[in-house]
Parts: sequence; C-alpha cells; structure tokens
Amino acid sequence: LAAERSVKIATVAEDLANFDAGEEQWDAVVSIFCHLSPDLRAKVHSACVRALRPGGLFILEAFTVGQSEKGTGGPDPERLVAASALVLELAGLEIVLLHELERSVMEGTYHTGNALVVQLIAKRPLHGFVGPASVELALPPPTVSNLVHEACDTGSLAQRRYVTGIDVIFNNAVQEGSTEVELPPAEKIQK
Repeated sequence: LAAERSVKIATVAEDLANFDAGEEQWDAVVSIFCHLSPDLRAKVHSACVRALRPGGLFILEAFTVGQSEKGTGGPDPERLVAASALVLELAGLEIVLLHELERSVMEGTYHTGNALVVQLIAKRPLHGFVGPASVELALPPPTVSNLVHEACDTGSLAQRRYVTGIDVIFNNAVQEGSTEVELPPAEKIQK
C-alpha cells in the first residue's frame, strides 16, 4: 500500500524505556495494541508529542478498561488504557477522533471475539500546541462508535478496514497540503 502511494515508511525496533524519538522527527506515530505500564506509557506518549512534526499524526488502538472481563485477550488490567488517560498523556495534540467501543477482533487464537478498545487519532498543530481546555470538545458523537461497531461486526475485511479509519487516515494524511483527517461518510459504509 505504501509503495502504491509513494509513501516511504521508516521503522525502528527499540526499547521504549530508553528510546529517544527526538524533536519534530516523525510524520506519524502508530501505536497498535502497545500496552505499557502506566508510568512508561505516559513517558512514551509525552515523547511522541515532542517527536511529531507539525501536522504529524498519532494513531492508536488499544484494549481499554473492562477488557479483562471479556475473555478475548489483552494485557494485565493495569496496562489497559482509558480515553481520559490518553487526553492527559497526549496534551499538546489536537484530538481528531477519540472513542471507546466494543468491536470484534480477530488477532489469533488468544485475541478473537468482542473486545473493548480505545481508538485515537491526534494531530500536532502546525503552529504551537493545543492547550488542555480544547480536549473537552474533541469527543465524537456516539453514533460514530455505533457505525464502526456495526460495520466491524458485519462487513467484509476491506469494509472493516475502511470503516475503522485506516484507509481514510492515510488517504487524507498523504495528500499534499492536507490538514484534515475525516471519517468516512455514513453512505460509504456498506454491510
């Protein structure tokens, strides 16, 4: 997908406890089910805020509070993350999308079934940082979670990927001069 869209991707394998991500070095940080201790997670997220270039994106999906009772995988309960914690840990970024929802996961033998997850897209402003007061207005309406949940449960793999935002995020983010990340319109969601 990256090659088709002429996007260059650099990856790094490091111990996050000691990794220096630098300042304004990254166009995007993607954290998919990376469950760290709360102290280390806060440290890493703070470093990510500084490491993103202006306009850079932070994309996250993780198991959220309550997942332990689901029996469909996940880390130790203290490593689960709530949306409210992400807002604090990512202070300075503009929250574009943030919600907790139950959705179907199919990630192997021990991570299959309905799961409680938090999904986040945040963007570093082009100038300066967003103050904490702006995050109160950042949560999307509940209907967004319902649409994602319904499509993930009933759609094809391609539809689930589209609805959960992966294609939309990267389509919009790589367009030259783009500063917006948008959710797919409801009429594009097919079951």
